[in-house]
Parts: sequence; C-alpha cells; structure tokens
Amino acid sequence: MSQYQEEDDFQGRRIEVFTGNKALADEFLQQWQLFVITNDIERRFTAYKTVLLFLTHIKGPEVDEWV
Repeated sequence: MSQYQEEDDFQGRRIEVFTGNKALADEFLQQWQLFVITNDIERRFTAYKTVLLFLTHIKGPEVDEWV
C-alpha cells in the first residue's frame, strides 16, 4: 500500500522529513534505506539524482546551512 498519490511513481510509506534532530537521524536513515530498496532508486536514477532526492527530505533551520 502506498501513501503517495496515484500520480506519484513511488511505493510505500512517505519518508518523514529530517529536520536536524540527531535523536531521529538513525530512524531517518533507516526510512531512506527502505525507500531506496522498495522503489529500486539506484537502478532508476543516476547517483546525482539519487543524492538530490535524498536532500529533498532534509529541511529546516538546523540543516539549512549545509543542505
């Protein structure tokens, strides 16, 4: 079951946005790894686009300086 809209091409649960809270970093990375495997991201996208997709899930004042 996907939590993405029908027009979206991704499967599975939406990834929570990482806001820089270090206590949630491991959980975020686990969500990302599951997302990559479920959606075969490494086959579908170049490494560059995979990194850009990853960075779209990191937002907030604590990470604005380095994202």
